[in-house]
Amino acid sequence: MKNVGKRAKGFDSIIKDIVNPLRSAIDFFKKIITGTLSIKNVFQNFVKEFEAIPAKIANLRSDAMRFMDKIGLIDETQLPPFIKPVKNLIDQVQNKLNTVKSDIMGFDNKLVQTIAIKIPDSGRRIFNSIKDVIEGFMIITKDPKTALAAIGKGAVQIYMSILTLIEAKNTIQEAINSMNGN
Repeated sequence: MKNVGKRAKGFDSIIKDIVNPLRSAIDFFKKIITGTLSIKNVFQNFVKEFEAIPAKIANLRSDAMRFMDKIGLIDETQLPPFIKPVKNLIDQVQNKLNTVKSDIMGFDNKLVQTIAIKIPDSGRRIFNSIKDVIEGFMIITKDPKTALAAIGKGAVQIYMSILTLIEAKNTIQEAINSMNGN
């Protein structure tokens, strides 16, 4: 009898592990369908933030260069003794920013096509394919042949788009690993 109770509890936990993710996926899908969550906006915001990285690094580097230019106008002999170590620190920071800028630009060049083109295009294709599958199910009783073709085409498109997203993820991961020196 104890085994039956343990098995029932185990079964309940397995069911929860299966049902909860499915429930979350269905809720997410409902948000996409009803328009409360815009996949297009998610992808656009992601691309916009990624494209802003080089400008942010360039601005930081420019600010450091302007600061160095202003310090360079002052005769070092007229500065208090504590300024020389500060100036050396700023020189080191500027050198590091130059290195970071070239690393970021290399990183950006590796990923610009992946993030700006492949990921949004895959998202668009997945969204359109989901609509095709839903439309296929809506007409399955009226025109089964067309419905099955639409469902099959949508499923293949979703599969191919997911493969593209996995490839994009791997490209991004490789770029990150190369930045970390792995």
